[in-house]
Amino acid sequence: AHAIHPIAALQTEYSLWSRNAEIAVLQATRELGTAFVAFSPLARGFLADGLQEVDSLEPKDIRRNMPRFHPDNFAANLTLLDTF
Repeated sequence: AHAIHPIAALQTEYSLWSRNAEIAVLQATRELGTAFVAFSPLARGFLADGLQEVDSLEPKDIRRNMPRFHPDNFAANLTLLDTF
């Protein structure tokens, strides 16, 4: 795409929980001079310490379908949050 028209910015999820951008995206944006915009840097609210129970999410909240927000995984992750 960049060969056809310069890409000014790329936005993708990037946080302590979601680091896939480190595989090749960050390097590519550096090489192309493209701005990198982190999406959800607070791990979809988890690192903001605002969500204590998955059940408090709205029924159609996309996080309900993510493995890291599955009640068992979420409970385990909460125990790590205080240490972090």
